[in-house]
Parts: sequence; C-alpha cells; structure tokens
Amino acid sequence: MMVVYRGRGGELIAHKVVEHNGTWLRTQGVRNERMDPVYLRAEMLVGTVFGVVHASALPTTRIRGSDGRALPTAYCRSF
Repeated sequence: MMVVYRGRGGELIAHKVVEHNGTWLRTQGVRNERMDPVYLRAEMLVGTVFGVVHASALPTTRIRGSDGRALPTAYCRSF
C-alpha cells in the first residue's frame, strides 16, 4: 500500500508502507534503499494512493469515481 503524508516542511510525500504496528507506520520510497527515518502517526497521513499518472498526462478535469463523485487528488513530485 502507498500512502500520502505531510513531511516536516508541509510537503506531500507518497511512499510505500513497509511496517505497521497499529500505532505508527514506517514507509520507504520505492527507489530508496532504506526506510524513512520518520515514524508516521495518524495526524500526518493525508490519504492512500489510488493511482499514479505521469506528469505529461495529467488530467485536465477532476478525477471521478465510478459513482461520479470527484475524488480527492494530490499531485506530488518524483525525484
């Protein structure tokens, strides 16, 4: 599972969950060799990654679910 959370500077970060103990999550960037040094708490989480779109193909309208409702969307940079 991939989650989106706010980093210390307020930036949005999307990383995969590699450990969970019921109180906190440990995450790791997909191409990173080590886990992130931060233990994520519930208040840091923004949401779950539902899909990934390349920047060259960003949608021009809101992304909608199968029921027609607009889905919350966050755009993150990849380094």
